[in-house]
This record gives sequence, structure tokens and C-alpha cells, in this order.
Amino acid sequence: SPDISTELHEKLSREGIEPISDLLQIAKADPSNSHQDQLNRIKKEELSVSAAGLEDVFFQFDSWTLTQEGKQSLQRTLGWFEQDTSSNLIIEGHADQRGTQAYNMILAKKRAVAVQDYLSQLGIESSRMAVISYGKDKPFCQDITEVCYQLNRRGHLLVENP
Repeated sequence: SPDISTELHEKLSREGIEPISDLLQIAKADPSNSHQDQLNRIKKEELSVSAAGLEDVFFQFDSWTLTQEGKQSLQRTLGWFEQDTSSNLIIEGHADQRGTQAYNMILAKKRAVAVQDYLSQLGIESSRMAVISYGKDKPFCQDITEVCYQLNRRGHLLVENP
């Protein structure tokens, strides 16, 4: 007689469910302390950004050129840097959902570097800034609208405390 596994596979197939091979192993996430530490660090960074009054810098479609509004926002960031001489800044580059992953990774990096370069021109030491590109992987908004796309084309600033 067929074993239970074979009967189960046949029943699942009849119901339109693709059975998983007995040879396939599924890894489960381990909610280790390091994962919780990372989440706590991210929350702390976001709270620091909010407390510092740092603002996202937004970009036009297919561009990494800073707008006048973006420059003004970064000039306000300079005041925070002058007050908090011990913290560093992480500059995340983001793109909207259109385009390929590879293209958006490069575009988002160029956006983050544009923010970093402008802050350097304002007198902030480059050793206090780091750049990360997320491309279209971490959208702020999920809707398929021009307003949402605009919100995703950004340089996001995070405070890194020592």
C-alpha cells in the first residue's frame, strides 16, 4: 500500500496545491539577539533623524541633480552637524519602482553621492558620512502614482551615533 506521504502528495495535487519535495529543507529565521539589536539600532537612528529635524532630499525622474529645495534642506542639515559633532550621517539613495534593479541601484547611489558631495562642499568632513544605495528595494510608498514615485526618489538621511 502507498505510504502516507504519497497519499498526501496525491491529495494536494488534486486540490491544486503543489506539494513540497521531501528532500527540500526549509530554514526558519532565528530571532536571535543580533536581529533584535539591528531593529533597535534602526529605530534609534530614525528617532535621531526625527529629533535632529533632518529631511529627505527629493529628486526629479531619472536624475541625480540636486534641486534648489534639496540644497536648502541640506543647508539646514549643516546646522545639525555643527551642533552634534560626535554623530555621523548615513545617506541612503533610493529610486522609484520603474526601471531595472541594476539601473536603479546605480541611480540611487548617484543620488546619495550627490547629497554627500554637496554636504562636503558645505564643509562637512567626508569621514563623517557614509553612502548606501537601495535602488528600488526600500520604497517609502507602494502606490503606482506619480506622487508616490516622487516620494521614492530620495536621499534619506540617518544619524549614526557613536
